[in-house]
Amino acid sequence: MGSLTDTFACSELELRALKALKHYNHGEVLGKHSDITGTFDEKTLKVLTDDTAFIEQAIGHGLVGGVPYAEHIVDMINEDGWAEHVDRFVAGGIENDDLATLIQCWHIDTSERED
Repeated sequence: MGSLTDTFACSELELRALKALKHYNHGEVLGKHSDITGTFDEKTLKVLTDDTAFIEQAIGHGLVGGVPYAEHIVDMINEDGWAEHVDRFVAGGIENDDLATLIQCWHIDTSERED
């Protein structure tokens, strides 16, 4: 048995995007056959502070970093294709300008896939 926790800095948009995704598969991070899936919601994602100066100092001192899941989420989106995931973001209340910002921030490939 084990648990996973992480403290990270993110924008309000990134927080909304994680909640829109609803879950994340961590893989076998606790050992072979562990296959851990986490839930992203109001209960599991907590805002500890929105004090920008404090957050910038914490990042500067290496105490927190950016969204630890973003790279893997983007890999999953890029592998599956943007069209497979866009509805989840829209259903989570992320639309138009916010989608464009998230795409740019997380470097999501929105081009059509040729299978």
